[in-house]
Amino acid sequence: MGRRVRRLRRDLGLSQTEMARRLGMSASYLNLIEHEQRPLTLKVLMKLGETFKIDLNAFSTRNEDGQLAELNEIIADPLFRDRALGEQDLGDLVEAAPAMAAAVVDLYRGYRRAIDDAERLREDLDGREVAAGLAYDVRTLLTTIRSFSEILRDNPDLDSGQRRRFLDILIEDSKRLLPLIGSLVDGGATDGEPPPAPTGEAIDILQARMGYIAELEEAAEGLRRTLGIASAHDAQPLIESLTRAHGVRVQFVSGRGGAAYDPEQRRLAVPEMLSPLGRAVALADCLVRLACRPVVDRCLDPKLATTPAFDELIDYLTNALFMPYEAFLAAAKEFRYDVESLGRRFAVSHARVCRRLATLQRPGARGVPFHLVEVDIAGNVLRRFSASGIRIARFAGVCPLWNVHRAFLTPGAIRTQLSRLPDGTSYLSVARTVESEAQPSRDARLTAVEIGCEISFAGELVYADGLDLGNREVAVPVGMTCRLCERADCAARVQPPFRAGVAAAPAFR
Repeated sequence: MGRRVRRLRRDLGLSQTEMARRLGMSASYLNLIEHEQRPLTLKVLMKLGETFKIDLNAFSTRNEDGQLAELNEIIADPLFRDRALGEQDLGDLVEAAPAMAAAVVDLYRGYRRAIDDAERLREDLDGREVAAGLAYDVRTLLTTIRSFSEILRDNPDLDSGQRRRFLDILIEDSKRLLPLIGSLVDGGATDGEPPPAPTGEAIDILQARMGYIAELEEAAEGLRRTLGIASAHDAQPLIESLTRAHGVRVQFVSGRGGAAYDPEQRRLAVPEMLSPLGRAVALADCLVRLACRPVVDRCLDPKLATTPAFDELIDYLTNALFMPYEAFLAAAKEFRYDVESLGRRFAVSHARVCRRLATLQRPGARGVPFHLVEVDIAGNVLRRFSASGIRIARFAGVCPLWNVHRAFLTPGAIRTQLSRLPDGTSYLSVARTVESEAQPSRDARLTAVEIGCEISFAGELVYADGLDLGNREVAVPVGMTCRLCERADCAARVQPPFRAGVAAAPAFR
């Protein structure tokens, strides 16, 4: 706290003597506070706020705690294995130079992005080598087919035995040719690829505002009043608004996959194979992009206008459009945060209900503070956000013992879990697998979504009924990531701990 006082004084351009005079204390006492030799009492804190007209949230440790968690995760990278960096070193950096700490995080983020780009380039080069080999095989077979075809054409007097032998060769080579061509075509296709996960910038925006973005909420409320939609399946007002207000021609087309908007022709093609919800989401997504673009631009750095961060804010708007804040919060409390009941009430998917529950942090009208994490079956983290207090690793996957991974064991079923972190805090989580809205069921991409809250809020959830919340023995011991986890006896560990003095799991001894 003393360092925060010193940083405030320097930001105000004051000497210790001048600040002490205004606060009614001696300069020597202020010097002791700044050097952590005396506590920052509530009386002095209130005097600081009153004298210098500052928000006392400036002395909150929330931002510093977040930076410290990120720095801890960064130094767990094997890149820093030879650096003896402890939590005290990182804490000193965060408190004394928060801008430098933020720069370190940004630098590491750029490093990870470069590593990912290099890996994609390597895979692309490998793919090109494979494609080159396939192309050579195709050319060889085509040459053979052409040669034997010319023989048959230019030699009409061939006896029946030779003719049959040549025809058999042509048929066999044709059979070999078809899968090779299929491999070339499939290898170059991009349709239906999963969308990229939200970037760190999108996470930062949501996390900085604790998941609630007032400007987007207001824009969604205004648009909803204009449309007069009753539910997410009420597609006609969306179509009429797109056509009347934005000159967009909506066409329902055959085929599968996601909707496609052509800005030059002002045409939105919506596949007929989409579910009613999938169609409504496609229409709403296009509408909010056109109607609410200025609001999104004000919330986002201009250089991120075409990134997944922009798409994540569009998704926020779509959810707010289908699930208006006040009505949704009231229903959440009525149903005790039963995700399935809320999905039926608002005619939306399980995943969208979970994402909306994570945004119910409007000042003066808050819901239960949840964390949210979504992963694919390979363990890649697609979404992460925390208002519950739990730290979710930014640069790595989450602990393999988290409930979200176990959801894949029982697809479509709700799983609850009491979990306990090494620091003793406990959480109740709810996880389930979900399918993509943009594809028919048989081809749907399967992911798992988990929401969770700190144990003191668990009683407000229907999922806590019948659970012994006070029994520490039934809680699953989990960590954040293997590299940061201090549990020495975890059989699920897949990486050794990075801190000296923490025993490795049996597999790493």
